[in-house]
Amino acid sequence: MAITVKVSELLKMANELNKDKIEYVEIEILEEQEFDGETIPAILHFDAYDGHGGGIDYNGIEEVKISATYKFD
Repeated sequence: MAITVKVSELLKMANELNKDKIEYVEIEILEEQEFDGETIPAILHFDAYDGHGGGIDYNGIEEVKISATYKFD
């Protein structure tokens, strides 16, 4: 499975992880879901290792629905 995210959001997350001195992060794609009649978009989820046996949960980046020709649409 693959999802599309904004590069600026991905860079923002990388900068936040770097600022927090995170060396390793687990990245997971959480699939789109239906909940109470609403569609929750797919999310790129980040769970960082703290190096002491724990994890740090970061806010995810939501998928964007965009065509490959978005500059011409």
